[in-house]
Amino acid sequence: MSKPLQYGILRVNTLRITPEEALERTQTWLIKQASRQGRPVPEACIHPTLREVISISAWPDATPSTELSPDKADLPVVIVDASCANAVLRGAPIFQAGILAASDNISVNSEVRIDVFREGFRKWIAYGIVRSDPETWETKPACQGDLPKYDYAVGITGGLSILPPTPRDLVEGGFIALQSVPSIVCSHVLDPQPGHRILDFGAGTGYMSSHIAALTSNEAEITAVDHSASRLDTLVSRCKLLGAKVTPVHSDVNKFAKNESIGFDRVIVHPDHSVIGTRPMVVDLLGRGRGINGKIREFVEIAVNLLKPGGRLVYCTGSIVPVENDAVVRWLLDRRKDLKLEPAEPRVAREGVRNPLPTPSWMSLTPDEEKLVQRFGPGTPELESDPVLADVPGFFIACFSKVQS
Repeated sequence: MSKPLQYGILRVNTLRITPEEALERTQTWLIKQASRQGRPVPEACIHPTLREVISISAWPDATPSTELSPDKADLPVVIVDASCANAVLRGAPIFQAGILAASDNISVNSEVRIDVFREGFRKWIAYGIVRSDPETWETKPACQGDLPKYDYAVGITGGLSILPPTPRDLVEGGFIALQSVPSIVCSHVLDPQPGHRILDFGAGTGYMSSHIAALTSNEAEITAVDHSASRLDTLVSRCKLLGAKVTPVHSDVNKFAKNESIGFDRVIVHPDHSVIGTRPMVVDLLGRGRGINGKIREFVEIAVNLLKPGGRLVYCTGSIVPVENDAVVRWLLDRRKDLKLEPAEPRVAREGVRNPLPTPSWMSLTPDEEKLVQRFGPGTPELESDPVLADVPGFFIACFSKVQS
């Protein structure tokens, strides 16, 4: 899970630009970056199934640094949060919102080392060049590191990541979003349509909400609910940048459910979970899934109650842990006779990829049910024939329909 990614993934914001236009501008950017550094040009292409996805290969001549070089150990330091560090290892630069602290003796064009800090853990991850005046930086803890304010702070020049820099003008102009392939698949599985009432339950920082808005050409009524005010602030900034029409609601699930009586045509559910599936994993997350299954069950059942008969619900996690995936699906199917497990389509992961971890019967899916869900991540060698898919983070997607009474 700690292996650096070999491909960068860009989701084209089709509210602002076509995939073909975005690809052309990305290729132009890569040619300029390669020329500036005297390196071969990385490849960029549109995904054959997900037409709004552009994949960018690693630098052809890249060799990741695994240890801090002794001659760079005394460089001024920029310390970032774990979300920002994960984004850096996916090819993103550093934006102000991800910075926790920085040395005093830095200025524009200073070379710096980048360290990640979380809960007493600190680790070097990259080198970079300061691109904006540090006097203007607003450092604050626990912010999302890959999004707005889109205040560009540090460009990455080397380290654990072997990906070329993300096209800055496309990011800052709201033409692309940095989003993983499985997360993009989730919104397609939801099958949102213009005119639908759509609920993004556990909306986080708005990746899926903004994608759903693009898929429906801003012609659906999208409500994004999250209990975290800071995450919703980022969601609002993201949707404004991307031109996505989404209504944010700061609420816990129980309070929201009490005030909602109409119901939704589509519900996408991605509750708080261990995120043991994140790649690259710069901070050890093992053990974070303990005791979380009961909370997820409550969360998901409330979501089911908010779904109209005949509607569709997508349950997804960035996890490879059966207790957060298979066990939840098994519990729902056994408990709710008004739910039917449907094929999670379009299928991007290979059909029939099984849970690779030992799993007791009470949290297991049948062979036929296994064929209906999608899994991404380690332990799925069937994906290795597609190098982009083999490089994705761990993810789980299940799709349900609510039976008409």
